Amino acid sequence: MHQTYSPREVEKIASVSAVKQRDLRRRGILASRNTEGHTKYSLPDLAFFMALNALSEQHVPISVAAEMANKAAVGIAALAIDYWMRYVNNKNDTVEPPTPKFHCFYFDTEDRLRDFETGNLTEAYQSQAVEHNNLISSSVVLDMRYLAALIVERVNKPLLVD
Repeated sequence: MHQTYSPREVEKIASVSAVKQRDLRRRGILASRNTEGHTKYSLPDLAFFMALNALSEQHVPISVAAEMANKAAVGIAALAIDYWMRYVNNKNDTVEPPTPKFHCFYFDTEDRLRDFETGNLTEAYQSQAVEHNNLISSSVVLDMRYLAALIVERVNKPLLVD
């Protein structure tokens, strides 16, 4: 079972203020997470905030960033659990993070958001170039492994509970 996180914990871990979290809920970008009168977030929610913050730093508009973050959140959470499990099971201070994993986003010729995951960016861009006759619009890349490792590094409690 996943651990839960308060708005204050999300602010510390993902650098998304409680005010911004509330604003995202009010705007309908984030569903309400109210449990027994208190807002609680899950690990995929935390991953969503990590991705949203990373995309915001790349100046991606909030509505597009939210769509991208939603698509990447489960993958980031899964990598964080994998990394955390290996860290806990290894019982030492040095553990290699998961293998590279990137979530790439681009808009097709009809302005629809497209995405894919890859472990090799060079290969991914080469195949996209062939598929789209070298007319790839600008793209945004999230380093899912990095965001997962940040979660594990910043969370001060187990990611999973019995």
